[in-house]
Amino acid sequence: MLGAVALGLSVFASTRNVVSAHENGADLLGRLTNLHTLRRTGDIYVPFRVEAFTYPPGAILLFWPILWVPAGALVSAWIVASCVALAGALAGAARYLFRTSFAGLVAVACWGGAISLHVFPALAECLAWGQVGMFLLCACTLDWLIVRGRGRGVLVGLATALKIYPGVFIVAWLWRRQWREALTGLASAVVVTGMGCALWPRSAATYFSKVVFGGAEIAKFTGGVVGSHSSEVVNGNSVAALLERTPFSHGSLSPFVVLSVSALVLVFGFIAARRVWRKGHELSALIVLLIVSVIAAPVAWDHYFVFAPLLMLVPFECGWRSLLPRVSVAAGLLMMVPWYHDRVAGPGNWLSGWVSAVNIFTARNALVLLCLGVVAAAYFDKSPATGGVVGECSA
Repeated sequence: MLGAVALGLSVFASTRNVVSAHENGADLLGRLTNLHTLRRTGDIYVPFRVEAFTYPPGAILLFWPILWVPAGALVSAWIVASCVALAGALAGAARYLFRTSFAGLVAVACWGGAISLHVFPALAECLAWGQVGMFLLCACTLDWLIVRGRGRGVLVGLATALKIYPGVFIVAWLWRRQWREALTGLASAVVVTGMGCALWPRSAATYFSKVVFGGAEIAKFTGGVVGSHSSEVVNGNSVAALLERTPFSHGSLSPFVVLSVSALVLVFGFIAARRVWRKGHELSALIVLLIVSVIAAPVAWDHYFVFAPLLMLVPFECGWRSLLPRVSVAAGLLMMVPWYHDRVAGPGNWLSGWVSAVNIFTARNALVLLCLGVVAAAYFDKSPATGGVVGECSA
């Protein structure tokens, strides 16, 4: 009961903070504008500028219900739903780790959610902008750790239809030769995307002809990485953004080089995830896959890192004596720092300029470097197997 009250108060405080902040659910309201554009013109992807609809056509179907919510209550309703999704993800992780009772799961979810909302800036950013990160986190966590049987893969498929990067879990299931899960996830994504294309064919035509194959999305995102949009270079938390900043580069790398390095990071992440899931450490594998799905993207913002609370649970799976749990907890603690405050240089003399340069480098690259550290720790971790070894076998 106290946990539910704590979570409720946290949700209320988050709602008040978001409504009074300058973001005020700007991305969510942008999606609402996109849907009204779709109703008026039949094409949600035009114009493809600020607050453009960058999601696949199937996402239109998943966003459509926000039209049913009164505009004045939309941001608050989204925050409540997001916090419920966060609690669902934490409950799924707790169920996997502790096999506790329903009351115990509710307590962990509520207290964990209430605390996480206040200590992890990524979660506050997700709520402030009205982003989908907590829904994706919940879907992937439950499908990877909890769901069994014929329905496993549906949630990941829906998440992939909404935003492409959860598709890494479908690839992971293919690697594990868990064909049913992979095909279910793929089929779910294809069905939702197909429905979106059938219901809004003009939007689908624009998406595939201009956004994907016409290069509009690549230009929007990789163009931001190579300097066309300074905000992506300053605030981006992907490997691509890291490579385009001093001292590595200064917007001079070609998109091919940047995307090739990102692909290598993704492959390394799959190998690291394989090493931990073969020990039966499914939560750790989930975290590694979530990490690489984010940092291997062309651009990743702070609100992509909503998986941060899960890092604090790794010791319950692996113990404290090995590398991965220690690095994970350290990374989780450092993700509590609001790094975005120090990403822009201020005036000063040469000495303060050097100090500022170090602060800026740290602030701009902290999240991606911490995540790379967790992936590397997963690869080199020597902890013993603690559960059933999955390996590459049929589910």
